[in-house]
Amino acid sequence: MSRGRGQAGLEFLALTFFILLLFSLVTMSYNYNRTRYLQRDIELEMRNVERDIAYAIASATLEGDGFSTVINLPSLIGGMNYTADISGSHIFVKLNNSEFAHSTILLTSNVTGSLSYGENTVSNKGGEIFIG
Repeated sequence: MSRGRGQAGLEFLALTFFILLLFSLVTMSYNYNRTRYLQRDIELEMRNVERDIAYAIASATLEGDGFSTVINLPSLIGGMNYTADISGSHIFVKLNNSEFAHSTILLTSNVTGSLSYGENTVSNKGGEIFIG
């Protein structure tokens, strides 16, 4: 009689182990996919910031002398601080303390000024692009 109870106990433990293993695998898969989607969303936000900057500079370049526009840069990307710099004919957007970084080629390398969070005025004065 005790042998039957022992076998039932082992079967219960085996079933419990299998259910916990299955639950762990489902949870790990969910977390992996969630992390992947969050990374994709952050990269998309970074590309949107790059695109907005590049579009404003291209517009100012193509419209010519006297053109001015305002772009609004978010203070955070994916809840993290970032830097947006222009060097030569490239825009570099990088998340602080992260491996995420993107760059985009600009229409012109004749850009003066620096980008900041919030409103940035992009203007063409005599063929030179000013940001401030």
